[in-house]
Amino acid sequence: MTKNLYNFILCLFLGLVVSNSSYAQETAPATNEESPVSTSSLKPYVGFSGGYLFKNKSILESPMWHLKDGMFLELNGGIKKGYFGWDVSLGYLNLKRDVSQFETFTINTQRLLDHATPPEIGEVTSGFDQNNFSFGPGSHQLNEHKPFQGFYLMTGPSLWLGEGKFKANIGIEAGLGMSQVGYYYVSGNANSAEGSVDITTTNGPNTDTYTLELHDVSYRNAAMSKKYADQLSSSTLVNPFDEKQPYELHFMGRASANLEYFVHPSVSIHAGANFWYIKSPEMTGGEEVSGLATFNHDSGRNFKQEFKYTQDYEHKDLTFLSANAGVKIWFGGGKSTSSGGGGSTADKSQEQGQKAVVVNIVDELTKTPIGEAVVQLKNKKTNEIMKATTKDNGVAMFHNTNVADYEVYGDVYGIATTEDKINEKDFKEGSGDLYRTLYYKDARFILKGVALNTDTRALEANVKVNLERGNQKIAHTITKQDGSFQFLLNANTDYEVQGLKDGLYSNIEDVSTKGLERSQTLYVKLHLGLSNVEVGKSFVIKNILYDFDDDAIRADASIELDRLVAFLNENPNIRIELSSHTDSRGNNNYNLNLSQRRAKSAVNYLISKGISSSRLEAKGYGETRLTNRCADDVSCSEAEHQANRRTEIQIIE
Repeated sequence: MTKNLYNFILCLFLGLVVSNSSYAQETAPATNEESPVSTSSLKPYVGFSGGYLFKNKSILESPMWHLKDGMFLELNGGIKKGYFGWDVSLGYLNLKRDVSQFETFTINTQRLLDHATPPEIGEVTSGFDQNNFSFGPGSHQLNEHKPFQGFYLMTGPSLWLGEGKFKANIGIEAGLGMSQVGYYYVSGNANSAEGSVDITTTNGPNTDTYTLELHDVSYRNAAMSKKYADQLSSSTLVNPFDEKQPYELHFMGRASANLEYFVHPSVSIHAGANFWYIKSPEMTGGEEVSGLATFNHDSGRNFKQEFKYTQDYEHKDLTFLSANAGVKIWFGGGKSTSSGGGGSTADKSQEQGQKAVVVNIVDELTKTPIGEAVVQLKNKKTNEIMKATTKDNGVAMFHNTNVADYEVYGDVYGIATTEDKINEKDFKEGSGDLYRTLYYKDARFILKGVALNTDTRALEANVKVNLERGNQKIAHTITKQDGSFQFLLNANTDYEVQGLKDGLYSNIEDVSTKGLERSQTLYVKLHLGLSNVEVGKSFVIKNILYDFDDDAIRADASIELDRLVAFLNENPNIRIELSSHTDSRGNNNYNLNLSQRRAKSAVNYLISKGISSSRLEAKGYGETRLTNRCADDVSCSEAEHQANRRTEIQIIE
């Protein structure tokens, strides 16, 4: 049945693709290329989706069900207008039964003792918690089971969010299912049960121990719909389970959240998650056990007691979480009124008065085209807003724009450009596209940076980037998926840029607008280097300077140490050694002692800022770890000596 349904849906889906291709040749969607589905026009769709239902532990362990995971396939349809939509789903659902939950039947000792304890042995005080009587497949006379499967039809509203090719939607649907609920049925007989249970009894002042054994046991364990149970009880077949299960009507509901990606204005793919609620039909289920219980005493005394007990299983409705994926085919757009059949889509758009709107964003001072700027067309009558992003050449295009009065806005990294207008009469004058130019008039420079992993050469997304000037944090942002980030910079100013991300150490990069003329330069470029944090790696901390023969932390050094504090807070699971180094000039022992005091001062500063002392080790190396040739009695420049006077951190854990 599943295979036939799948083939039917697949054929129908392919047919819709072909028909949509033919239909698309006769339609002209009035939208821009960044927003494949208009935010105001009515858009119908059809689609196909499927998914996997994850097992719910409470349903798996419920003796009324013992259902595990499952799958669903469905045909979808609906409409969307603006932020709101309405969806319809016709599908097939299959939930498997977990045989391991019922293939071995275990007798509940507590319940057995409640029905099988002879009065002569007194009151049982221990042994209730032992479930040592089990009957496996070798004892079963019947072991039948079927999955839960059926068809459903649900419908309900949805909410659409987002612009451009990526959109998100959340929805809720309700409807009816027509399902074969399935069942399991296990029964059998055993002359004796393997195993035994030791129990303790009290009879007046006496305490005794008995060994409980079972003989001539009959058992039944089953769950199914009441309708099918009634059908089995009246069956005349040799094997009643050859009776075909009835399809039963029941309520269903589902909440969904999906991410939709438009690979084409008329085709989208999606993936998401669902919560299912299935109101089950009337169910019946339980276990029934009878037999002979023998209580044996070490003295040779024994007591026998026939027993029989039944237990009804608790009914519960079904709930599941699932993951899904699928595809939609979208329809829409106005049909051409032209009687001719050979014109292109663009020609027919022109016949309807539609035109392409081309917007160029330019820096007013340098005449540089600006990419990644957001352009908006606002319909003055309907307040509908269409958005597009400029390419590197500064151009954003809105194809097949309907005749209307529009306001044109631009935004460059949060700064508004100049504005412009388009009037209805502009669509009627001439046959070409409509062009508008917006100007970026902010006097600041634009820093265009990219975060780069210097170990892997990969671009790093989700890096927290701080723009600082001395001890003042000016702005912060987070890198995009391509590692890019932007800041606005004032003229004639020095800045520092630091990145923060768990598992990475950032260089402190200097950037300056000193010496730059805004009339000639718009962009300042920067590569922010980050390295993987690994045990054994060392990093030099720049600008940790001390006064001569002193270990006190200066104000300029505290700025760099505050950045180290931010790094340690971003990477809370690492331990570091902070080391201080001198050049080779001066007495060896003196340099060693001075460097140790300076390292200790730096560590104390970090502790004062909230870093745990257990994460820090201070170490002074003096002149024992020179980075170049400048040892004792070697003539070197001041720059070479400066390279040896440094503060480092090493990842030690």
